[in-house]
Amino acid sequence: MTEAIMTGDEPEHYALLELRTYRLAAGKREAFEQRLREVTLPIYARLGLRCDGFWASDDEPLLTYYTLYWTSQAEREDGWRRLLADPEFVASREGYDSPVIESTVQLLRPIV
Repeated sequence: MTEAIMTGDEPEHYALLELRTYRLAAGKREAFEQRLREVTLPIYARLGLRCDGFWASDDEPLLTYYTLYWTSQAEREDGWRRLLADPEFVASREGYDSPVIESTVQLLRPIV
């Protein structure tokens, strides 16, 4: 299980939850999870991106889910802009053979 990356000063409620779903190539889960622990999550933490972990599905073992929490659409856009421009993140992707073969993103807003 991954450790939650929350900053400790989170607002009581978020305006936007980003649910990301990745379908992995068969046989690649272990390497993907290691990369999440060693590369992805530390970068997210350094940049202040609020991610409370990654989950696997028992029903569909090739699926991985994770959420990012945002206070606004503008914060989301800024967070992704900073991540994609981050030199460590960019370098970590060079030559990386990603096991992700399909991904979806859902933006969820609270209704109560």
